[in-house]
Amino acid sequence: MSDLHRLRAIELARRIAVGEISSAEATAAFLARIERHGAGLGAFSHVAAARAMRAAREFDDARRRGSAPRSPLAGLPLAVKDLYPVRGMPMRAGSRALAGFWSPLDGPNVRRLRAAGAVILGKLATSEFGAMPFTDPDTGPSARNPWDKTRSAGGSSGGSAAAVAARLLPLGHASDGGGSIRIPAALCGVFGFKASRGALHHASPLERLGLTTEGPVARSVDDACALLRVLATDTRFEDRSDMPRGLRVHVLTDTAEPGVGPVPVALADATRRVAGALAAAGAHVETVAPPPLRAPDFLPLWQRVFAGLPLPGFLHRRLQPVTRALREAGRGISHAEAMACRESLAARLASWWGDADLLVSPTVACAAPETGIGRGDDPAAVLARAVPLAVFTAAFNASGQPAASIPVPAPGLQPPPGVQLVARAGADALLLSVLRRLEAELGGFDLDPPGWE
Repeated sequence: MSDLHRLRAIELARRIAVGEISSAEATAAFLARIERHGAGLGAFSHVAAARAMRAAREFDDARRRGSAPRSPLAGLPLAVKDLYPVRGMPMRAGSRALAGFWSPLDGPNVRRLRAAGAVILGKLATSEFGAMPFTDPDTGPSARNPWDKTRSAGGSSGGSAAAVAARLLPLGHASDGGGSIRIPAALCGVFGFKASRGALHHASPLERLGLTTEGPVARSVDDACALLRVLATDTRFEDRSDMPRGLRVHVLTDTAEPGVGPVPVALADATRRVAGALAAAGAHVETVAPPPLRAPDFLPLWQRVFAGLPLPGFLHRRLQPVTRALREAGRGISHAEAMACRESLAARLASWWGDADLLVSPTVACAAPETGIGRGDDPAAVLARAVPLAVFTAAFNASGQPAASIPVPAPGLQPPPGVQLVARAGADALLLSVLRRLEAELGGFDLDPPGWE
């Protein structure tokens, strides 16, 4: 069983379903990889080995009786990003403010994962309350990039992307409120998907602006869809239609954000390569100028989100300086004002978007930064470091459009550059059809950083 980590998630789940492999064997194999590699990666904030093995054996017993769940995740080892409660596990959200808190209950989407038969191994590292696009929590080590451990895995789902890239998990649970799936996926050379607003069950009652959605970090489109189907509010993620011809594709290779850029040549070249593949598949491709949106336009939304955290004053003082600053600024912004800001941003983006079916852009505007850049006493400096990572992603959380980051292999480049694809709101199935076509054209998204055998 030493090579189970080489299997794609859907193939591992298929073998578990027919009894070729037990869930206990798969769970033990991934726990062994976590024990071997996890300490130097910072991907996990908590590992519940005994609890996971017990759950896996219970699943195997149920499968033998014919009473196990039938789902694309049945018997599959998973872990949950530590912004979401899991019964009997710590819930720290990367913050000293929650040190010592253990959750007595599962969150709504964790219940869905359990009902689908997933075996939860533990919790995945996040930036403090998911605030920053790098994972440098006060409750543990930084999440490191498996391609270069001196570099950040990104964030806020940095633990998820690092764990999948290093094959410590077959599939990663994550969430995205301003790029938090796509950014770490791009930095760690894996696939990440953010669904349209409303396409998945919303499990963040404190996030009332509709910016955030849970979702997958994976090594293939179909692996990602296994998790999406379990969390979906409808059947769009079961659609396997082919990519249509004649799509209108806009291409963006640079940003007009002050102080950011130019975008590294490798990222721009990867973006043009993806656009070329779409053109060869029958799309009409046009290069466009950057949208008329800047980081300060999105900031009031983010400030309002963190102002809504129900933390008393003595816990507020335990927050990292940047999270504390976001909360304090957000207290002067009402929910109605923030919603008006969101709609204004979405309208401006829609005007710029025009008649396009798809947008292709770099996912981030810089190479993976060094670890630890999320820590610091100057909130303005930390926020400035975040902008090059989120400049291409955050607008589509305001608009609610589906978006993905794909790794594009490039000779001599490690990790492979990440390219973002975005579709119109609600067009998740169309975007997935394009992503499957690109997955075939580019030779797959299942790439290996060196040194993780």
